[in-house]
Amino acid sequence: MKTFQRKPEIITAVQWIDTNSYWDICTFLGMDLTYIGAKKMLEIPVDGGYQYAEPTDWVVKDIYGNISIKKNDTLLVSFDELPSN
Repeated sequence: MKTFQRKPEIITAVQWIDTNSYWDICTFLGMDLTYIGAKKMLEIPVDGGYQYAEPTDWVVKDIYGNISIKKNDTLLVSFDELPSN
């Protein structure tokens, strides 16, 4: 898990790479997720429905616990990675 900051927002995020990162994301979110093997996607429940993470997407939690999906390029342009504690 890495920590990123977009002033003034701080988020935590785990990148969906492949099935090796499935359990990391489940642990990060505290729930089991649906893996859609044919499309290599994760179905993630969020307020109001579902979002789908594709390989290289980041599963993000903000300081309020809201979950979202960010494309790799968007996250890397919008946030600066903070040093590990």
